[in-house]
Amino acid sequence: MKYFLALLLFVLSLNNSAAQESNNPAFDALSQKIKQTQNRDSIFFYLNKQEAIAKKADDKTLLAQVLRAYANNSTYDGLLMEKYYRDAFKIYSELKDTLNIAESHYLFAQSKLAQSDYFGLLKAADSSYYWADILKDEQFKVKIHTLKADANSHLGNYSEAITEINKAKNILLKTKNTDKQLLRIYGSESLIHYSNNNFPEAIATLKKIVDHYKKVDDYRRIVIWQNNLASTYFECDCKTIEEQEALLLSSIVYAKKSGFIYGEGFAYRLLASAYLRNNQKDKAKIYLDKVSVLIPEINKPDFRGLVNQTYGKYWEAQKNDEKTAFYYQKAYDIFKDIGSLTNQEALTLELAKINKRLGKTDKAYNFLEAYIVVNDSLFSKEKIEEFKELELTAKFDRQQYKDSLQTAQDKQLLKLNYDLEIAKQTASKNILYSFLLVAGLLALFAYLAFRRKKKQSAILNLKNKQIKKALHEKQLLLKEVHHRVKNNFQIVSSLLELQTKGIEDEKALELAQEGKNRVKSMALIHQKLYQNDDLLIAFDEYVQSLVRDISAMYGKDKNPKINLNIPDYKFDIDTAIPLGLIINELITNAYKYGFEAKEHYLDIQLSKNENEDYVLNIKDNGKGLPDGFDFTKAKSLGLRLVRRLSKQLQGSTTYSYNNGSLFSVVFKDSISRAAID
Repeated sequence: MKYFLALLLFVLSLNNSAAQESNNPAFDALSQKIKQTQNRDSIFFYLNKQEAIAKKADDKTLLAQVLRAYANNSTYDGLLMEKYYRDAFKIYSELKDTLNIAESHYLFAQSKLAQSDYFGLLKAADSSYYWADILKDEQFKVKIHTLKADANSHLGNYSEAITEINKAKNILLKTKNTDKQLLRIYGSESLIHYSNNNFPEAIATLKKIVDHYKKVDDYRRIVIWQNNLASTYFECDCKTIEEQEALLLSSIVYAKKSGFIYGEGFAYRLLASAYLRNNQKDKAKIYLDKVSVLIPEINKPDFRGLVNQTYGKYWEAQKNDEKTAFYYQKAYDIFKDIGSLTNQEALTLELAKINKRLGKTDKAYNFLEAYIVVNDSLFSKEKIEEFKELELTAKFDRQQYKDSLQTAQDKQLLKLNYDLEIAKQTASKNILYSFLLVAGLLALFAYLAFRRKKKQSAILNLKNKQIKKALHEKQLLLKEVHHRVKNNFQIVSSLLELQTKGIEDEKALELAQEGKNRVKSMALIHQKLYQNDDLLIAFDEYVQSLVRDISAMYGKDKNPKINLNIPDYKFDIDTAIPLGLIINELITNAYKYGFEAKEHYLDIQLSKNENEDYVLNIKDNGKGLPDGFDFTKAKSLGLRLVRRLSKQLQGSTTYSYNNGSLFSVVFKDSISRAAID
């Protein structure tokens, strides 16, 4: 099951100080000092002096300016931020300053994002949009749409998030845009890419943002976006633990320079998660303890939820089910309260399993039902279809805008040619009449040809649209079917696990466990299918996921060195399911019987032979099968299953021993099998 990490996407789009110049030289001098420092203590020292100047001069405009600067530099929990913004709003209301009244509504929404109050944010953003309409400020609308996209992304409403981003883009197409606005949109898009597993796009976007802020030495934003980049690396597991640690330690240095406690805590939590995944529990605990010291100063619900979830993973690694359940429950309650579906999805299934192990069957069933409800809410057919349609909107609108410009240029060119012809025609009536006659005939022929071509083009376009629509609907339905099948397999696996509670016979318990593993290997196939647009399985990713799951179950004490050499092959479901079951059986067999040496290793390779058949080799350094063992007459269910599945793939399986067991499976993919049939 995929775990989603919430990205740290709260980006302050405001300056560190009140930027406007005043008629007070002492006040403006302090503003310049604030611009030149990133130290939070120094900023508040200068702001206190500015506040005293504003009060002494009884200048309400300057006082409101200082209150906004206080808010911009307040702690990341958003509570003080909202208080200062409201105080500034009262002054702007007294002064009847319409522009700043409108801006204040937007700032309320910013503070709600910092508090993880996403529903409150959407409400405040709608109020802000009302004022943006009155002021006819298109740039202001871009900021509001982008902020609403962030809120919807955190809530798991990705279709709504894309809608808001597209609205912001469409406005920028028609108005002058700035790097600041484009960076803000890039930030929102990176969260959408991340949340939908499009990691290459997310990483490329995040690197652009980090590079920009490094050029201007903006430490706080460097921390924010490096943490986002590290979150993406963790989720896609595409960087080594050393590379992830180096990036996050760099973030911590920047965070301490700028007094950015939240960014420091977020980096420590990511480090703990990375080391837990790497099974280095002691080092993970060190970083978790560092987070605990900072938690009282970081009053953000979503962050507290993530920290509790990480503590739960730590205690799960320590095999302490009571503490694991305690922290997972705390995290689940927080995410449920703020409405984060993606975080709830991961926790419901984990809580179902843990409560089952603790003998709390009723709770286990309740969380299993909650998982199904949350999962269906995230992946309904309607949401999949709406999401795919919305992805194309911005590209279409951009092309439409370019086409409009081209049409205008074509009209100007036609007008110029027409004026030139008129000038020539005035030279002679005879030439004029001849030209008009020829032009008329040409125009008639052109018109008839145009009508015929237009009619043919319309028919062709209609048929193409019908074909594309039918194909699109078929793909969506196939994705939905694979998603439902995966859900059903997941439920069967969970029910099998719950049923094993009353089994005391070790052999029966082992058989039930093996059956559950086979179900999970098939469920993983269907999960990969609905995540891919081409409905094919990228087998290298699938084998990595399968090995990780089996290692977590059987290899906790053995910790073998695993070498995977799986090229970028893709298979359809008819090949992937039997091949996945074969790999599941052989790897499970290696973990159960193959590792007796001090240093264990497992080698998995997939290649093609000279006949263009695929060859799967799985080798371990165990003692192997008994001498004289005839693999073709094996009676164990697992080995019989391997033989039969090999035949289903029009291939065969052989066994040999050379300092370890080697199983070699030769098989054909669906295209080759169809050619033979």
